[in-house]
Amino acid sequence: MNGESLQLPIRDYCEAMPTFDHFLILDFEATCDDQAPVEPQEIIEFPGVVLDASGDSVAEFESFVRPVENPRLRPFCTELTSITQDQTDSAPVFVDVLANYERFLATHGLDHRNTLVVTCGDWDLRTMLPKQCRTAGVQTIPVIFTRWLNIKTLYRNVMNLQEGTRVSMPTMLGGLELTLLGHHHRGIDDCRNIGRVLRALIQKGGVPSITGRLSAKRYPPVDITLRTEEQRITVRLETRRLHTLRELARATFRRSPKALHFDSQRIERDDVLTQLMPGSEIEVRF
Repeated sequence: MNGESLQLPIRDYCEAMPTFDHFLILDFEATCDDQAPVEPQEIIEFPGVVLDASGDSVAEFESFVRPVENPRLRPFCTELTSITQDQTDSAPVFVDVLANYERFLATHGLDHRNTLVVTCGDWDLRTMLPKQCRTAGVQTIPVIFTRWLNIKTLYRNVMNLQEGTRVSMPTMLGGLELTLLGHHHRGIDDCRNIGRVLRALIQKGGVPSITGRLSAKRYPPVDITLRTEEQRITVRLETRRLHTLRELARATFRRSPKALHFDSQRIERDDVLTQLMPGSEIEVRF
């Protein structure tokens, strides 16, 4: 379930970034089936393991999540993850789990400036979290979840593997002479195992850095205000793209805008729109 890859070439994967004080290991489990796709797919376990700069574990978070659109787990899903129907039935919904997770991060002083999220593949943050936010009506993705390290890229680099070499968590554990602990495809166990891989790679001289970023078009819809000298109108921006915003402004005011401004600056790139929060104002100039 890794989805379309965002991996950079092995030789170029490290970006010029400050050294991170902590790493947040993240591995979602979601509704699934081996017969037909579950749509919309929803997160059912939201775990996290926090490591310090040397790779030692310092804190953990784990919560099951109650799916709303497809609340009944398929037998395949329970067999794969070991997560039971009773566990999800008694769990909070995604919005509440996300709020609890953000409180956990704040309690430990973790944010996007000092902490890098580490995943096993790009699927968790590139695909699943944006999809879940859209399903749950969450309009803002915490900044810490908008860029990440795909540990497979770091593993290939440290182990001198060719770009594109297929690796999995068991592959990495085996290559580093580590045994699998817990239940594979149980989120918290996978996080702990990924953390052990990261620690081993750091000890071998690996330098964790950002390998993937959430593209503007994948952010969830957001309610914003379009403002002219005469009018202020609340609208929903479905896709964070400048072209979409221009068309929305044109349809709203029935004339084509010459320029769009956010926070006193002219919008010229899609990535500016990732900064929009519910209620943000866009000045429309004709």
